[in-house]
Amino acid sequence: MGTLITSIDIGLVELGISLAKVNMETCTIQKILRAENINLIEITNQTCRPLKCPYYCKSSINKKERKNFAHYIFHFLEKYEYVYFNSRIRTILIERQPYTVFTTLEQILHFKYPERVILQSPTSLGKFLGTLGLEREEKKKKSVEMAAPYVPDKLILKHDFCDSICYILFFLEEKKNENFYFVDKKNPFKKFVWHKKYL
Repeated sequence: MGTLITSIDIGLVELGISLAKVNMETCTIQKILRAENINLIEITNQTCRPLKCPYYCKSSINKKERKNFAHYIFHFLEKYEYVYFNSRIRTILIERQPYTVFTTLEQILHFKYPERVILQSPTSLGKFLGTLGLEREEKKKKSVEMAAPYVPDKLILKHDFCDSICYILFFLEEKKNENFYFVDKKNPFKKFVWHKKYL
């Protein structure tokens, strides 16, 4: 029985998202259950239903009120919450965004699922992948190469959701390191001696 983790990479036009079953004891991915790119422009073109959308009634008074991120994210969650954010998902990883319009989705998800969301630094991921200082296309290629072994054959590799899978690998690597510690601080070879820490 594995642990379910959702991972999100927020892009300019597309959002990469993946759902994985992982083994938290061995800190490994067992299976990528779902992975896709979501077109963020499409989220702004959802059809509102009177009894479902809380923004529908307001729009009859002032149509401009419909064009806001709260409304767009409402429809995003309406469509994807059951798959990627349901109660069985233990952890939700989100790429931390710079303080721009992209933080909106990040912060609303963080507000909605405070106990499960973990914000991850893109710089830390870059260090983990060895992509710091590389050009954008080279970073994409490295990300796809790292995620490829875990992606189901039926899926066409796309760097956005591959980035989200890389965040899962980075998260598991961090967890793995938490289970180890140096035994003897006086040992000059302590860097090479590892023992598992039992909680």
